[in-house]
Amino acid sequence: MLKITDGVIVEMTAEEEEAIRGMVNEYNAQKARQPLEREEVFDLLAKELVNTVNIPDQTSLRMKSYYPTFDELAESGYTAAKQGYKLRDGDDLYKTAQDNVTFQAQYRPGTGTESLYTHIDEAHAGTLEDPIPAVANMEYEYGKYYSEGETIYICKRGGVSNPEEMYGQKVSLQYLPSALIGQYFFEVAK
Repeated sequence: MLKITDGVIVEMTAEEEEAIRGMVNEYNAQKARQPLEREEVFDLLAKELVNTVNIPDQTSLRMKSYYPTFDELAESGYTAAKQGYKLRDGDDLYKTAQDNVTFQAQYRPGTGTESLYTHIDEAHAGTLEDPIPAVANMEYEYGKYYSEGETIYICKRGGVSNPEEMYGQKVSLQYLPSALIGQYFFEVAK
């Protein structure tokens, strides 16, 4: 380590370096013994328990900060046992698309990991007037409207005798609506 003595940068002695390490260790030990503040306890418990409660996606979006981050999960090698485990990556909220997802740094939510994570959309009504912006790797709901570029689609199962009976049911799809016309989507406006 370096220090400044009389305006000159010089090497510290081994004894000086050891003394500084001792002070840092003592400070960390004292901090570890201090009682936690009420807010710290709440935050710790909330982050630990938030995925043990079934919270609707739109409510989860309002409390994003309580979900663990992808980086935290990947660093610990955490495995989400059940589908639907929610996590943050940047400003986005995701949930696992299958059981037993082990978080690994090379499998960040986004393109190429559609089978692992589903993006949760920020509050759009899914109506013709307020369609949900479509992204690959998303959970779609039959009967709702989605936009891709300037085109609006309705999520409606093709090849089914009464597709309206499926409204309200959800399906996770890797592709955008334009790639699934006639199967899962029908164009309604440009």
